Amino acid sequence: MMQTRGIVAFEIEITEIQVTEKSSHNRDEKNHQNIISELEKTKYFQSIAVANEMKKCLLKILLKIIIYNLQFIILSYLCTLPSRSFGIGDLNTH
Repeated sequence: MMQTRGIVAFEIEITEIQVTEKSSHNRDEKNHQNIISELEKTKYFQSIAVANEMKKCLLKILLKIIIYNLQFIILSYLCTLPSRSFGIGDLNTH
């Protein structure tokens, strides 16, 4: 392989940009809160923006957990009800 001497210019065409969220994903909620708090203390806009995105991600995770738990509670309750077939007449709302 032959080496080139000096500076060589080249161009790269960007055809796609892929974004991945991976802000401390393997940490517990206490660590997340601490990281967010420290980022918010800084005077840098970028750090505060990262803290805001981390809050959004944390909120999404917590909402998923709440929804999962509510579904489990509802299904558990429905399983305790006696099975019964309902007819159209049974749905009167007087």
